[in-house]
Amino acid sequence: MKAKIFLIGLVAVVFSFMGTTTVLQADERTGITDKEILIGGLAPLTGPASNLGPMIENAGKLAAKQINEAGGIHGRKIKYIMGDTGCDASTGLAAVKKMIYSDEVFAFHGLACTHVGMAIRPMLEKEKVPIVITIAQGYKLLKPHSKYIFRTIVPTDVTGQIQAVFFKNYLKQKYTKVAIIHSMEEGMASTKDALVTKLKEYGIEPLAVEVYKLGDTNFTGQLLKIKEVKPEVLFIEGYMKDMAIIAKQAHELGLNCIKIVHNGLNSPMMLALAGKEALENCYGPAPIIDVIEGEKLKSFVEMYKKEYPDYMKNPNNPSDMDVAPYVGFQVMAEGLRRAGKDLTRTKFIEALESIKSFESPWYCPISFSATQHEGMNSAQYFRCTGGKVVPIGRMKLD
Repeated sequence: MKAKIFLIGLVAVVFSFMGTTTVLQADERTGITDKEILIGGLAPLTGPASNLGPMIENAGKLAAKQINEAGGIHGRKIKYIMGDTGCDASTGLAAVKKMIYSDEVFAFHGLACTHVGMAIRPMLEKEKVPIVITIAQGYKLLKPHSKYIFRTIVPTDVTGQIQAVFFKNYLKQKYTKVAIIHSMEEGMASTKDALVTKLKEYGIEPLAVEVYKLGDTNFTGQLLKIKEVKPEVLFIEGYMKDMAIIAKQAHELGLNCIKIVHNGLNSPMMLALAGKEALENCYGPAPIIDVIEGEKLKSFVEMYKKEYPDYMKNPNNPSDMDVAPYVGFQVMAEGLRRAGKDLTRTKFIEALESIKSFESPWYCPISFSATQHEGMNSAQYFRCTGGKVVPIGRMKLD
């Protein structure tokens, strides 16, 4: 009798273990069928950063289409669906919940706005859903290290440090008086923090640090305070539209010092919004290796003209923020290929971690490891002079 009870109990344990294993395997393969891999794009299609939305959406759709036309990945086609984060934490969280629990995506691609990333990180980790971030740069998104989060663009803390390295190498011999204006948004605030720390290592103390709220359009008050300290160099940390307006208003106020922007200098939109006079002797980094109209980016521009003729009628398109999510999706695809036909989320993560110096004809190299999911530690620097933007060299942190 005891033996019978023991046998029944053993069978129950075995079936319980099998059930647990089945659930685990189902989670690992969520979003995968024999014919399809479901990838969710996250982008601010509405809200204060809505100009970034189409950049992520276009990139994901085109990259998926090209992969599918080439036969897919191990016989599976990519299905790419979009979620609108609105550059708002609660809106972004609602979009991610829907895509995890209702749509059942395998992984996420894209994301702009660091505060949205901070809001969704706990859910991604709880549900063990990987994401490849292609635009949001706030360094806290990957601090502490997360098994499920990868990034294919320079984080803000590295951006701030590289700005200081650039200043030291190119400008410090002539200039020592600097000021900073930055957005309160987490990503830009962290860029400022890293920049100030690195500048102090070089013996430079900013004369003024001014802040503004995301969505502000009048920066006169902050710029007048900066003008009082007579800086030789002004660092501007914000989104592209903000930085363009700040540069323009600074010029109108007679604050005609050298400017170093967070990014976007090589975008036609920046020049169009600010004007060439406001951007004279302005410097800035980008993940792409040439200006958009340059020879090295020609193939990307032609590809977008063919696929998105209406989008490309806008003279401000494309920009480096079009290239970034496209290359990010290529990195995802490489991870999916390396993971093999028996695809799971764990195998996909391990495959991404095996990528070293991923090369693109348009983009700085990307590398991951099991302990480092920040894919980039370098940026190409550009200078605007006479209304023309030219590359001047790649800066890298060792």
